[in-house]
Amino acid sequence: MSKFLSLKNKTLTLIDQSYKVAVKLGYKTSAEKISDIKKMFLAKQLMIVTVGEARRGKSSLLNALLNEKEPLFPVDINVCTNVVTVVKYGEQESVTAVISTPDGNQRREKISRAQIEDYVSEKGNPNNYKMISLLEIAIPNELLREGVVFVDTPGVGSLNAAHAETTYSFLPNADIVLFVSDSNAGYTVTELDFMKRSYSFCKNMIFPVTKIDTNAGYQEIVDDDKVKITEQLGIEPEDIQIVPVSNMAKLRYLATGNKVMYLHSNYKALENAIWGMLARTKAEIMLMPFLRDLKEEIDSIHNSVTTQLNMLTESREAVNELMQAYDREIKDVKRYQDEGADWKNELNYAIQQISLDVNRRIQEIGITATDKLESVVAQIDTKICKEENYQALLMDINEILALGSVEIRDYVENVIAENVGKIRDMLDLDVDVNSSVFEKLQFVGSESISIEFRKRKKTDVILGKGSNIGRDMMGGSRIGAILGGIIGGVAGIFVGNPIGGVIIGSTIGGGGGSVLGGTKGVVDALKEKHDAIDVNTVKREMSKYINNSVKTMSTNSSAVMLELKKQVLKSFDTEFKQRVATIKENADKIKSNINTADKDIPKKKAMYQEQLKLLAQLEKAFDTVAGEVAALSDDEIPVKTTTCDPEPMTQPGQDTDGDVSVTYDFL
Repeated sequence: MSKFLSLKNKTLTLIDQSYKVAVKLGYKTSAEKISDIKKMFLAKQLMIVTVGEARRGKSSLLNALLNEKEPLFPVDINVCTNVVTVVKYGEQESVTAVISTPDGNQRREKISRAQIEDYVSEKGNPNNYKMISLLEIAIPNELLREGVVFVDTPGVGSLNAAHAETTYSFLPNADIVLFVSDSNAGYTVTELDFMKRSYSFCKNMIFPVTKIDTNAGYQEIVDDDKVKITEQLGIEPEDIQIVPVSNMAKLRYLATGNKVMYLHSNYKALENAIWGMLARTKAEIMLMPFLRDLKEEIDSIHNSVTTQLNMLTESREAVNELMQAYDREIKDVKRYQDEGADWKNELNYAIQQISLDVNRRIQEIGITATDKLESVVAQIDTKICKEENYQALLMDINEILALGSVEIRDYVENVIAENVGKIRDMLDLDVDVNSSVFEKLQFVGSESISIEFRKRKKTDVILGKGSNIGRDMMGGSRIGAILGGIIGGVAGIFVGNPIGGVIIGSTIGGGGGSVLGGTKGVVDALKEKHDAIDVNTVKREMSKYINNSVKTMSTNSSAVMLELKKQVLKSFDTEFKQRVATIKENADKIKSNINTADKDIPKKKAMYQEQLKLLAQLEKAFDTVAGEVAALSDDEIPVKTTTCDPEPMTQPGQDTDGDVSVTYDFL
């Protein structure tokens, strides 16, 4: 697959080994923290979203990428996808249709793979009369086991505002966008327009060009497409990931095992492009925050063992002084937990200011959308009554609402993380207990044993690159789970095992009346009027839509801020309790040495020195993995975009970079 997945496995192995070391050395609190780190790490997922016009081969491409011999998605040329489908890993196959009900809620209905076409296509579910909000598929596919999620979206070539709305609702959560076209014609004006809109949401784009088996001169189309991408998006030609492929050849390879078909499909180039881009863009946010949290626990254990070794030969007076310092630390932490603590006042004030700013920004979004409405109507006057024109205007308004919501999400995330970071600094929560206490005591150890707390290394600086991802918020990007995708469109559905730990659709923009959820209602209302439609009717329906969207955003933003505040308080409370537990654990270990007989001291010294050696080996392995992750995040992975690789994979989805796991034999 990719070096990224290899490093993900190495990181997981490192987490498991660190847990074993914590248990072996008797550090229960650290073991519990590392266990939590593993749970959050395993919950992380990567979302790859396919977009493009109808009948460009998006569904066939996903069938081919997933290496499913029995197709998941309908691929008949007369069958167009009209519902978002999410495919993720599951030990057992299951297909679930999430259906909107008249009362604004959702119900979940289990269906079979054979029924998928009846729920997600225009042929089986015309105009989505079954009110399917989302189709969720879980399959035991090894490509998905590492947390990759594929999303198939409706085609937007017909300027169908409802389809575009649905696609927009997923783009802010996309880690990679596959913008699919085919080799029988260059990009249309509509495609280029939608490409630009998509790029506004996600800069990580790959451009598969399908159906090369139907056009021997596809290279000319590919070259022309490159020029258009550069003109539209400003990406330099050498940086454009455009990959011509044959879905048919890849699917035939899957059915027959004929490697010549795989060779002609050029799918290895596409797979390398996808996994390579994931590696370059996601190493920092998918691995580094967890490595940094893990490092803190390794350092904590290291410093505790160092403290025990140093105190082993100290006087009773020095030990008592250390115990008193620990008691003072516990009292400080408990004071932080008081209702009137200064840091809580700081947080309350920050939340109030953010809420005011968010509401102001929401009103500005509404004004911008209204200005767009007035401007377009003034330009084209009665032409706005044509369906293609008011649908196009709806797409423009949706884009204003969606991009504005994404900007709000980013603003809230950054400001909350900044304020929480300030509070953590104020409370010295990122400082190791033992090194902090020893520094306050100005403790100097005996000449025979020098204090050697874990020194700051190059890898500490490297891991700092992940510091703004959300761990400062609540231990592992929890803020993303609260803010969700922001823009709605799927009515804020919480999908079973949430994708990437987030709420699909909106929180600020979601709920029963999502920001973009009224598009279909506007279109239906205007269609019902037929010949009676006039300019004022269009303006009235559009204005109502904008006002309802702004109202929904305002209502849900209040709920979001309350939830953020609750989660921040909960996070700090958990951290305070863990800190007290760590201090007590360290104190108990030192107390156990107070009555050590002189004859037993050499034996205990040797034991602690062996523990430090074990930790040194773990730290060395950690530094190696952290260094590889840092190198990967800056790596430039070449991708073949116009020619077929001469050697097909031996198996679909097999890792071609070597081992995907690492073991350490120091336990």
